[in-house]
Amino acid sequence: MRKAKRDGICDNIFRERWSPRSLSGELISDNDFLKILDAARFAPSSFNEQEWRFVWAKKPNWINLFELLAPPNQEWCKDASHLVLVCARSNYSRNNKPNRVASFDAGLSVQNMLLQASILGIVGHAMGGFDVELARKNLKIPEQYEVLIMIAFGVYKEGDESPSDRKKLEEIAREREFTFDG
Repeated sequence: MRKAKRDGICDNIFRERWSPRSLSGELISDNDFLKILDAARFAPSSFNEQEWRFVWAKKPNWINLFELLAPPNQEWCKDASHLVLVCARSNYSRNNKPNRVASFDAGLSVQNMLLQASILGIVGHAMGGFDVELARKNLKIPEQYEVLIMIAFGVYKEGDESPSDRKKLEEIAREREFTFDG
């Protein structure tokens, strides 16, 4: 897979990861996909809650997930190997009190998955363009779980697509005070 070439001082794994939509249609091995899922288990979470849950399907047996996607996402996801729906339990399991960081924790698990995919040379592309209520209904997701995002995993196909630019560090981080415009 072509790697992003971005400036920065962080390690290459962060600068080289990107989310192209150009996919070949080739299937990812079961072993590689399980490595991607397994990486999510090692994300940090509040009180070690590990509140993320994933519903996944492999092409061609994925219509229940594919039909949830917005038409623009269906257009390019048709060439993905796997689709994953990400949810998070909204309350702590230990006391049923609201967990205001559940979606943040789930995001950390997704980042682990995306980085593992990148290490394996596999594309991971997260997206919000899907029908959340249809997902809840069709996949029988209980109310105590928030439906967050979907991710397409696949094999990159060389094309005209290029990695997007990143904001400069000084645009996103300030010392001591929130002195950002807008």
